[in-house]
Amino acid sequence: MYFIKGLEDDTVMTSTASRLQTVQSEIEKAYIRLNPNQQEREQYLQKQINLLHQELTNVKNGDFELLDTHSSKEILQNIYELAMSLYHDFRRVEDSYRQMDKELREKVIREQYHRGQVIHTLLDYHDELISTPEGRVFQGFNHALQHNHIDELNHQIKQLVAYGISQDSLTPTQLFNLSTLISSLNKEASQVIRAKQNMEKDVRSFIQTGLATEHHRVGDLLNQIFKEALNIDWQDNSTKHTPSHLPPIAIELNKIASIECFLIHEYKTDDNHQLNLDNQSIDLNSVDSSFWQALDGLDRQDWFDKTKALLSQSDKPLSIADLHQQLPIPDNYDLEAIALWIEMACRTSSISDTYEYIILKRNTNHDELWQFKVPVIALQKHHFDELSLDDI
Repeated sequence: MYFIKGLEDDTVMTSTASRLQTVQSEIEKAYIRLNPNQQEREQYLQKQINLLHQELTNVKNGDFELLDTHSSKEILQNIYELAMSLYHDFRRVEDSYRQMDKELREKVIREQYHRGQVIHTLLDYHDELISTPEGRVFQGFNHALQHNHIDELNHQIKQLVAYGISQDSLTPTQLFNLSTLISSLNKEASQVIRAKQNMEKDVRSFIQTGLATEHHRVGDLLNQIFKEALNIDWQDNSTKHTPSHLPPIAIELNKIASIECFLIHEYKTDDNHQLNLDNQSIDLNSVDSSFWQALDGLDRQDWFDKTKALLSQSDKPLSIADLHQQLPIPDNYDLEAIALWIEMACRTSSISDTYEYIILKRNTNHDELWQFKVPVIALQKHHFDELSLDDI
């Protein structure tokens, strides 16, 4: 049944009443915000304040009603329709950045833009994109991310999807899309940022390459001047008084040798990246399962305490095979458990150069048997009288 419901048409059609209510509300807002009459604005705001005070008083007295089924369905369907339109806005922003990158490349190649023109064009492109409706939507989402407003919004979406009326108003596919809205928008936003970074990277490379080329050109011109200067007879007085197209200019650089002033230097970037210490929010539902598996490991302190307790009950030294017989190794933690025993032996100098074999059974689909070649150790109780896990 769930699969069949998922095949239903996801197209959402808002009712006439809902559209009429939306139009009325927007007209009222536009009328007040565009109205230059101060008195009418004051009257409107005071009316809204009175209504809110009355509603707050009713709520405190327990006198409030939930939306009826029909109105709730209209609101939920409108929310879903608007939420899904955000994907298209983000993708249009991404396409715009890619188009900007393409146009900027063509202008650099065909029109031979210099560095200043490239930077000016890049800034103009960015300003034009931010002024578009989809650009403002993307900027608003980034602003909400930076100020941690998304966490509250995500919590409200989860609660909204859990309501019973939501199950009747939207299809299972629509409920899933709405519940994963924030994580999906985060992925779309990362694509937009990646496209923007690629464009900025291309511009940065062009600027650096152009700057290095100009340095070499200046160096070549200086070398030509030096070469011509060597062919001049500076002892001839008539030569000294000959007019020149290069007027003598003295630059005061006392701490730098004169020849160093004319050497060609390669352009080097000095990237000074500052640490971003702002709080970053993330949806735990979007975290890959491998992340949680990486956190799942052997409790070393608990295993160390159990080993000490076992040694305190034994009157003879115990090897790894002896320890395993009396203290079975937990599933999937065999390597970590054996490694800890070997570390304990190394710390107490109770390890030998000989080896022994132990066989462990792993609880898999085939109940596999694993054989480990481990050094022979001899752990005793007195080794750990004053030794803790932090010392290992």
